[in-house]
Amino acid sequence: MIFGTFCIVMGIHVFLMWPETCQKSLEEIELLFDGTVPAWRSASIKSRFDEEVEELQRGSTVKNETKLNENDGAHLEREDTLV
Repeated sequence: MIFGTFCIVMGIHVFLMWPETCQKSLEEIELLFDGTVPAWRSASIKSRFDEEVEELQRGSTVKNETKLNENDGAHLEREDTLV
């Protein structure tokens, strides 16, 4: 009974006090521990890596649309690489 009580209390403690660190860089983890974001809201913070990937995807979409406009309907091979 004592063991179960300690397990439940420790589970609540971990949930409320430790931020989510999955797929975050060491710098982002350091900011989470030093920052003012509550631990239970840390999972909703987007990582810098995710933001960079989205930016690259938006950039490649713009490049593909620009190529379509330049060729005016001519045959265009799809560019799958992100540069």
